[in-house]
Amino acid sequence: MTSQTIPPTPESEDVRALLPAYAIGATDASESARVEDYLRQHPEEAGEASEYAAAASLLMLGIPRRDPPAALRQKLLDAARAQAPIVAPRLQVVPRSTTAQPLASKRVSQRQRPLLAWVSTAAAAVLLVMNVFWMSQVNDLRARQTELEQTNQTQLAALQQINQERITDALTMMVTGTRSDLMDDSGATRALVMWQPGHTEALMFTHSLPVLDSNHTYQLWLIDEAGTPVSAGTFSVDSNGRATLIFDAQIALDAFNAFGISEEPTGGSTAPTTTPLAVGAL
Repeated sequence: MTSQTIPPTPESEDVRALLPAYAIGATDASESARVEDYLRQHPEEAGEASEYAAAASLLMLGIPRRDPPAALRQKLLDAARAQAPIVAPRLQVVPRSTTAQPLASKRVSQRQRPLLAWVSTAAAAVLLVMNVFWMSQVNDLRARQTELEQTNQTQLAALQQINQERITDALTMMVTGTRSDLMDDSGATRALVMWQPGHTEALMFTHSLPVLDSNHTYQLWLIDEAGTPVSAGTFSVDSNGRATLIFDAQIALDAFNAFGISEEPTGGSTAPTTTPLAVGAL
């Protein structure tokens, strides 16, 4: 014996409109009772209610969880305790008859389309907003990259100009300048300093100086008539003991009597802490 489907009425259409709310537990006790009674009379609608519940679950899963503030959570708990308990609706699935199955499937498919269309539209809107956001971020990064490249080019051009000027000065010193050889106790030349008379800048070259460990460095000194040393800077040498140092004494080098090189702690010293390993007169 097969069950007979009761034709829909205006009253049943009103109840069927409650199916989405019923599926997510948003109906009160009387509305839930009406829906459950309707489902018993119309078993083919039970599948539609189940699909509404499944779609609502998918939407909830796509929303990132955010914990409410502690104060708001406590207020909601207090309000819930003050209210009468609400009976959670239970979805009663009534087995569908074999004769009603084809018609019910067709009706469910037709009614599912608006919900699926809404979900698709919402997802597309979210993707559009995200694309616009990331495009703006990419454009901002490109603008910053262009600005940095322009700044780097400007700085590079300035450094090249400075280096060119210093190279020119160094070549001039080598061709027309005054030279002082700095020798060790054995009389071997360990460095030489070249400068233009009356100028404050000078160029120093070294060779065959021992390589120091990371805790020590070489320091060049300018020694005046009173024997007071003035630091001209620190430097390190390569594996062949070679180094180049361009320094500015701030006053004309003619005011000094000698140059000296000593071994100092890394970072340099305010005065020599070791005996100079090479010295030379101006």
